[in-house]
Amino acid sequence: MRLLLNFALLATLSCSNALVIPTQQHSVSLPKDLKLRNLPLGDSITQGMGHSKGDSYRKDLYDKLTAFGAKVEYVGSQKGGTFPQNSHEGWIGFTIEQISQRADDPKALGAKPNLVLLLAGTNDMTKNDPKGASAKLQKLVEKIVKKDAGVVVILGTLPPITATYMPNGKSDSALIISEFNRALPGMARALTEKGAKVLVADLSAVKLGDLKDLIHPDDAGYSKMAAGWFRAIEDVAAKGWLKGS
Repeated sequence: MRLLLNFALLATLSCSNALVIPTQQHSVSLPKDLKLRNLPLGDSITQGMGHSKGDSYRKDLYDKLTAFGAKVEYVGSQKGGTFPQNSHEGWIGFTIEQISQRADDPKALGAKPNLVLLLAGTNDMTKNDPKGASAKLQKLVEKIVKKDAGVVVILGTLPPITATYMPNGKSDSALIISEFNRALPGMARALTEKGAKVLVADLSAVKLGDLKDLIHPDDAGYSKMAAGWFRAIEDVAAKGWLKGS
């Protein structure tokens, strides 16, 4: 089913208090009667810290998908947010290895999701192990697809972190995050060449000005994340990885 979606993206620029409103048009192709059993997997950003209602990106993404007729069920052992489908597997302060342990929960990967939205690594950046984070993330993705070769995994790029949260207040936080994010496309490509279904969601629209508390997005930042996840799901659908009912 081919549909057209017009995104009006609002970006507030601090310089001269200017408001820029770029408009992008995306051709959307989603399978008819698409059913998504979606596991949001990650840390406190997935959980929704910084959002006024605790919805994270999850509600806005749910609204976007259901607006196109998709039937969406979120799974996970945690609950949070103001909408009925508020299950998730987001844990405050968790590193990639800790998230990997929680992923084995019967209500997480045990619930047989067909789509995993994986946003992990922020706490590895802040706990003095940024260089080892990529290998740990790849190990987690390999575990996910080993449990179910048909599952689609979308890797989210990390949003920015202010230097205050970095070990020893490192001012090169942007470089550290950028190095991690640049590794994701190659990781996804290598895993896909081995038969997995892995793709990267570009969440770089979230800027430092979109952070509520110097590390977690505010409501507007989470809305930008939802748009990035949605575009990635469009790409997944275009590849034929998501099937209709």
